[in-house]
Amino acid sequence: MRTTVDVPEKLLHDLAGVLRDKTRNEAVRIALDDYVRRRRRARLLALRGKMDIDDVTGELEEAELGEAESGD
Repeated sequence: MRTTVDVPEKLLHDLAGVLRDKTRNEAVRIALDDYVRRRRRARLLALRGKMDIDDVTGELEEAELGEAESGD
């Protein structure tokens, strides 16, 4: 999607310096992707201690091993 955004020149210059050899378009996309990932992670971490979730890691590993052994 094409969008016009007014970004301060210094901010773009700093971003380009951090993400060497990237086009402005690619640098902005990378920065936005990173921002969204960090915000999602922060929201998940904020839920720590607010939900009871059973740890089924062992059961999942056993199921995966069973599938691998049976060839599925």
